[in-house]
Amino acid sequence: MTEKQLISKIKKLRNIKPDQNWVVFTKDNIMGKEKKFSFSALIEDFYKGERFVFNHKPAFAFLTVLLIMVGLFGFAQNSVPGDSLFTLKKITEKGQGVLEKDEVRRNLALVDKRLDDLAKIAEDNDVNKLAPAINEYQETVSDVADSLEDNPENIQEIVGTIKQLEEKQDKIKALGIEIGENEKLDNVLGQIVESEINDLETKTLSEEQEQELNQVKELFEQEEYSEALEKILNLY
Repeated sequence: MTEKQLISKIKKLRNIKPDQNWVVFTKDNIMGKEKKFSFSALIEDFYKGERFVFNHKPAFAFLTVLLIMVGLFGFAQNSVPGDSLFTLKKITEKGQGVLEKDEVRRNLALVDKRLDDLAKIAEDNDVNKLAPAINEYQETVSDVADSLEDNPENIQEIVGTIKQLEEKQDKIKALGIEIGENEKLDNVLGQIVESEINDLETKTLSEEQEQELNQVKELFEQEEYSEALEKILNLY
């Protein structure tokens, strides 16, 4: 190569400009500049391919884990007792329940969910999951009894809900699923009905109200506590 040809090639090289992304990246590394994280910059860099992964390894890993967790929690909502993801479903339910300050209502809502689980298991004929589902149901019913025992004054507000859950329980039993007796809850409801009856007997009632009270007493003897409570509400 002659001297003239060499000079010509050097001039051509002077006109070559580096890629702007490479310039910024190299400058930041040389100067030790710490780049501040922002989602807008993250999205912008995403379209720059390898540089996105190289520059934002921690953020990329965090988003990957976050997306996986969101996906798992989403799948968990369709799980039932006996499934590996059911624990995540319960965690989600407890998190949602924090918004409901009334503990009795919160526990009743969980009983409703456990009955839905049992209905789904019956529909799928998944007999292996019946035992854990029944256990979960009984535990939540027990929680209702405990919370109602601590707050018996809430009974007037939830009688309708209890009645609806009993109807749902009857439908589950009609499918051939033995979910057991709610003895603990029945005892609490019985005590509340008995207390209401004693209170009403101290009041001056009309003849019609006296007849209603007698019907309440009959229902109490038959251990039909939710129906007895419905009639009690009509007497106030």
